[in-house]
Amino acid sequence: MFEPEQICAPGILKLIEHDEKMHTEYYKTLYCYLQCRYNAAVTAKKLFIHRSTFLNRLERIGELIQTDLEDFRSRLYLSVSFYILEEGKQ
Repeated sequence: MFEPEQICAPGILKLIEHDEKMHTEYYKTLYCYLQCRYNAAVTAKKLFIHRSTFLNRLERIGELIQTDLEDFRSRLYLSVSFYILEEGKQ
């Protein structure tokens, strides 16, 4: 049996580590963005932040995880990784 950390996208794990170290909310931001079907306005509203703040965060997340968030396969892998990690919490 595999541990979730062994099969999840390394970028997600990097976000968790970065959030703990820097007291940011990048994991939550990206997770919300995926849940909101990649809609920046809806995501910003749900996170109670300005849309430009969200877009800046998203750009920083992309730099940190070195993943093209526009690529379908990358988004699919991230979505599956979030699913695995979040299901493990329940």
